[in-house]
Formats: sequence, structure tokens, C-alpha cells
Amino acid sequence: MFLHTIGGKWKMLILRGIEQKGFVRFNETKRVLSASGRILQTHLRELEGDGLIQRIDYPGYPRRTDYVFTEVGKTLIPIINSIYKWNIKRMKEQQIPITTETSIYHQDID
Repeated sequence: MFLHTIGGKWKMLILRGIEQKGFVRFNETKRVLSASGRILQTHLRELEGDGLIQRIDYPGYPRRTDYVFTEVGKTLIPIINSIYKWNIKRMKEQQIPITTETSIYHQDID
């Protein structure tokens, strides 16, 4: 499953982004995460293959593609939020700086 791969942290950030906004877009996510297009595409395809997200292509120009949760993916929301809350708490306890990368989708975490 998705956490057993090297890209687990990227996938968690993608899933957290979908949870926060309701969707993610490829180019925006690539920019925000500073990920290469190939790596991001690989992780998105794996999440699709796991049945956690689905791709929605919109017609017209400019071309737009959103990635949203499937019904199965939505069941991960409370789990993802718990993991992030735990992670931020541990980082604060250990006085580890919370960088742009680690705080990207942590707006609602106290």
C-alpha cells in the first residue's frame, strides 16, 4: 500500500492537500511540494491504482485536471489528520523546526 513505498511522505502530503481543498491539481502540487513532474505523476498514479483518489479531466483551455478522493479515500481523512497532529506535536516537543515542506498542509492543526 502507499505508506510502504519510498514516496510515502509525498503521498501523505497529496492526500492532506485533497483533504484541505477538496482536490489537488498537478502543476500547483508540483510547485508547492517542489517535486519533479515524474515523481509526482508516479505517486498520483499509485494513489489512483490503490483506489484512494480519482483523476477528473475537464475539457477546454487551459486544460485542467483535478485529483479528488474516492469514497474509500475519504475514509482516510481522520487517520491522516491524526498522523499530522501527532507529527507536529512531536516536532514541537523535540524543537524541530517546522519548515515550509512540513507545514504545507497543516493549516488546521493545533
